[in-house]
Amino acid sequence: MKNFAGSVGEQEKKHPYGKGSSAARTYGGGMKNSASAFTRSGDQFDKLFAACSAFKDHINSAILAKLISFKDIECKDVDQQMTQLKKAQKDYANKKGKKNPDPVMVEAAETSLKKLLEEAKGTLTKFNKVGCELLTQLSTDMKTGFDAYCEAGTSA
Repeated sequence: MKNFAGSVGEQEKKHPYGKGSSAARTYGGGMKNSASAFTRSGDQFDKLFAACSAFKDHINSAILAKLISFKDIECKDVDQQMTQLKKAQKDYANKKGKKNPDPVMVEAAETSLKKLLEEAKGTLTKFNKVGCELLTQLSTDMKTGFDAYCEAGTSA
């Protein structure tokens, strides 16, 4: 019986049908492996896509919202303060530059300019303080988001 099975196996290897059958089995096994690899790759892609989407959402909600808020509030305050300073400086220069400047008007413009300069110093100090705090918060938020992104990417 052993010889018969062995001889059939040897003959099968030589016969075109046997070769085709063997190739079909090999191809089928490869397709089976390819299908599971493709499914695994698809699952991994879905996990990585979800991690990227979560990171993007984190940036949009936590980071950009804070930056926009800072721009809308703090930068606007500084811009308004600088506009007032320019107007006061121009007014002071006009009053002082007249042929016969009125000392009372010049002194009032100078006092107004000094007052606005002091307010501008306070506004800029606040701007710097809030800006530094914002940068600290942003770095913490980015690290948190990036760590979550890396962890999700590693586990995918």
